[in-house]
Amino acid sequence: MAENPWIWDTARAKYYRFDHANQLYIFEDGDVLPLSTPSPTLTREEPPAPVVSAFAPLAAAAAYPTPSDSGSSTQTYFTHSTGASIAVGPCPQPTDDLANGRYKVLRTLERGGQTREKGVQQAQDSHDGNIYALKTYVCHNVYQYNDRAANFDREVSIMSRLSQSPHVVKMIRSHKSPETLEYAFVMQPVANQGSLLYYLRSQFRSPQMVLFSDSFTHMALLNLAKGLHDIHRHSVRHKDIKPGNILLHDDDILYTDFGLSLDFNGYSTDETDGPDPEHDCTRAYAAAETFAHKPRNRRSDIFCLGCIFLEIVSARCVAITGETEWEDDTIFGDDFVRYHEMVANGRIHRKLESMLNDDRLHSIHRYLPLISKMMRADRDKRPDAIQLLNDIVHNNPYVS
Repeated sequence: MAENPWIWDTARAKYYRFDHANQLYIFEDGDVLPLSTPSPTLTREEPPAPVVSAFAPLAAAAAYPTPSDSGSSTQTYFTHSTGASIAVGPCPQPTDDLANGRYKVLRTLERGGQTREKGVQQAQDSHDGNIYALKTYVCHNVYQYNDRAANFDREVSIMSRLSQSPHVVKMIRSHKSPETLEYAFVMQPVANQGSLLYYLRSQFRSPQMVLFSDSFTHMALLNLAKGLHDIHRHSVRHKDIKPGNILLHDDDILYTDFGLSLDFNGYSTDETDGPDPEHDCTRAYAAAETFAHKPRNRRSDIFCLGCIFLEIVSARCVAITGETEWEDDTIFGDDFVRYHEMVANGRIHRKLESMLNDDRLHSIHRYLPLISKMMRADRDKRPDAIQLLNDIVHNNPYVS
């Protein structure tokens, strides 16, 4: 049997190996930590314990081989709590949980987008019995699988940093499956009210219903502002904010899908320029600077969220009046064109004016000037996430 280079990390409950050439700890799931220079007296089985706070996944990890020996053998691992080297055996080898059928799919929650074929599924974990949302990227060949590695690692890093936000879905774990050419995220909660897209469509199609109550509308705007503030302060641009990427669960509203997001942690600017690939955002919600190939930054996210705010208050208008024409000039209307075009031709301004002039809609009037600012064509004249949140808190009657 060939020497097994993998070492069990009890603190993280996963295997890792050394890459001395690049001075890295390489974990079985692709996570990477910088390798501190060990003392010459330490054996290979007794590395200094990697520091959790230094965790930083790297795209290069995907190129490293996984353990080829699938059998069991006596291993030596390092216990970080005691610093002792303990011989144990047999130890389980790293396994491919996706290929081995760890998750039992209960139903499909979402198809389409980048999650080819399998999409997002509700699944039960055979290890702990819990129900999760399983988001799977399916690649068609090994070249596509290797090419996607950097994007997957970036999304893992982003979701790890955002894990403490109550307004972002939680990543429980992630998987790489070279056997099935899949990458997957295991997330909670499984949103019991679906996406905001479904909720909006239901209100517009059923004007006699009141899905968008006064309190729900106010709290939705507030929590969306809080969530975007959390995302931006963690050095992330979402880049694909749309109703389909916002989930409703109990009394929470949650951002999801960071597959296109920009991680500018460690960089001096959040700005990008040049042409955006066609798939690099949802074009209906994209700001004017995206189409003009002008510099884009976090305020481009603000424009996208402004479009959603407009849709939410439009749904509230339908709930108040029972009149379906309030869906006009939104993506749900028959004559919709991209939002940035409707800003340029004045349709959005006229829609906001008609809302402001209708006394029946007084409960949303306080938000209309803010939506107008968020959807300005000039990027630099839009509020940032902090200004947006302060304005929402100031105008929200449900915030004490």
